[in-house]
Amino acid sequence: MITSEQIINAVNVLMVDAIEAIKQVHINVMPEDFERPALFIENPRYTREDVNFSTVRVTTLLALTYFGAIDEHAISDTAELRAAQDAMMAVFDKRYVLVGDRALKCGATIGSTGFDMTAVDVTFTFNDERYGTAETLPVAAAVTTTIKQEG
Repeated sequence: MITSEQIINAVNVLMVDAIEAIKQVHINVMPEDFERPALFIENPRYTREDVNFSTVRVTTLLALTYFGAIDEHAISDTAELRAAQDAMMAVFDKRYVLVGDRALKCGATIGSTGFDMTAVDVTFTFNDERYGTAETLPVAAAVTTTIKQEG
């Protein structure tokens, strides 16, 4: 069973490898004062739909926000923001991310860009085991059948 935390941790490693300038990564809570350049990863949406008795389809959204270095006017270099956005998008070009022993299907879209930040949204969709699936019943020891021929 794959958890949101496992997905976030896998994406965290990929982002730090892709953007060497990142000095800090914050997950789900962004402090007021932080060192730039920084990455903020949040998980604003997580849904589970029934597929069958033992399987659910999971859809989870990660919002990745890169905060660039700023000048005395609190503005980041546009080229730095675009390079960070391109690097984030390139990580998801394969359309999957390895999480544990699974390759989870994903798709990335460009979010917003501001004076000091740029964002990418990544949606993961995959089938997983249902929580608390009932135990498998024991196999029958023997099966007896009677064939009756009519006519």
